[in-house]
Amino acid sequence: MLTLFHQLGFSPKEVKVLLALADVGKGPVSVIAKKAGVPRSTAYSILEALLARGLVVSEYDDSTALYRINQPGGLVAMVEAEKEEQLKKIARKEKVARDLEQLMEPLFLKSTHYSIPRIQFFEGARSVNSMLYRFESVWQSSIAQHDYTWWGYQDVEFVRQYRPWLDHYWSMLKPEERVSLLSNQSEVEEKLKGKIARRIIKQLPQGIEFSSTIWVLGEYVVTIMTRQKPHYAFLLKDSVFAANQRSIFQLLWRFIRS
Repeated sequence: MLTLFHQLGFSPKEVKVLLALADVGKGPVSVIAKKAGVPRSTAYSILEALLARGLVVSEYDDSTALYRINQPGGLVAMVEAEKEEQLKKIARKEKVARDLEQLMEPLFLKSTHYSIPRIQFFEGARSVNSMLYRFESVWQSSIAQHDYTWWGYQDVEFVRQYRPWLDHYWSMLKPEERVSLLSNQSEVEEKLKGKIARRIIKQLPQGIEFSSTIWVLGEYVVTIMTRQKPHYAFLLKDSVFAANQRSIFQLLWRFIRS
């Protein structure tokens, strides 16, 4: 039984609380915690999490919360809910991919400026973080062949969640390299203002913002989504698309005050 619970993703402590609750039948946190052999605070957190997943139900007796295990069918319902959420995430990603293809298609018409695009997709925080370290030198070389400048928009959520990589990259900025990015208004950017040489962030007017980080780096365009989980990133290498995106951000840069 324990092995089966673990295969469903339950932690050892969650299994202890569930089995204790099944044995008790119905009871307060104190009784369940003692039966499971875990601290009361731990039992409470686990019970509330199980309650949210539909595996446990609660009722009150003289203002005291009593918990009891839901019918076994709750396990199947939990898995079905997780499956439905995964399908929704896949559908959202598919829509993003289709929208991106539609945006890029006009740029790939055969002409003297046509180039064959290369797109890579990275899913999950670990994969995105690995991409950042893996391609940093490639991006530096690419912008060196253009204007030595990072153009685009940087979401403050990316700054919060990938600060170690940012600190690492800022420490290795080349003397001629510049960071010219737009960002939404935030305390994080206010604190960073002027602290890193050649890094200028212009904040967009209140109420206007992009929903993801977008960098134009030479012939590369990088899009990173960190406002939902799992995080994901698109890496596109195409000189035509990058040139168009760079022009857009350069134009925005001219009309937005620091």
